[in-house]
Amino acid sequence: MSSTISVLKSGIRIGEAEMMNAANNGASSNNVGFWAQTLLSTDMKHGKLTASNNALDKGMSVGSDTYSPFVQGELKETHNSLCYSVTDDKGFLKLVNEKGDVCFSRTENFDTIRDEKTNEITGEKTDVYYLGRDGFLAVGSDDEKVEWDPNDKTKKLDLGVFDVKEYYKMRPIGDSRFVYEGLGEPWLIEGAETEQGSLEYAIVDMAGEAVKLGGAYNKLTTLFGAFVKKIKAGDDIVGLLGGDR
Repeated sequence: MSSTISVLKSGIRIGEAEMMNAANNGASSNNVGFWAQTLLSTDMKHGKLTASNNALDKGMSVGSDTYSPFVQGELKETHNSLCYSVTDDKGFLKLVNEKGDVCFSRTENFDTIRDEKTNEITGEKTDVYYLGRDGFLAVGSDDEKVEWDPNDKTKKLDLGVFDVKEYYKMRPIGDSRFVYEGLGEPWLIEGAETEQGSLEYAIVDMAGEAVKLGGAYNKLTTLFGAFVKKIKAGDDIVGLLGGDR
């Protein structure tokens, strides 16, 4: 396959991905805990990940990987004592399920999860409530599940705020939760604050996303036109079929 055809095909794939990403950012801008995603492109020669904005150089490709900058969003008061948000650009709430799976979030509208606790001496069973949602329980600064007191429903709970080494390795699962796939173990940020009774909404630059969408469309139109022109000129029929010479 000629290098020109290869570059054009790669550019078309990137343009399609950029259009989809910009459209998703705009459509999800009002969702709690959503952060605008930036596509990551891979430099095939050097194996480096970069933002896809300048990925049309030869040897660049793009996949489904995205990166969120996690800039502090807008905290909106909910008057619900079960809502918690991280109050800095850095850090995440940590959640764990009964299988030991861990995920992270910047903001959560929790429920209370009822369980039973058995006294090791008397064997007496008592109800205990934890902070959680969708099968995951919140983790405190002691790395233990956070208990909620039904007799003091407004008491601020000690939720841990954890940080990671590689933010671009936070893979989104839904709008507001992430799984860390980077190097090193997450660690507790000593003294980090959470805000009770509020949810964080990301600041999405709607005008910027519209510009990206239009730019990606124009880019696609230009590249596809060049691609068709090259094929019609008989430069690389095999390339059109996706094969190699």
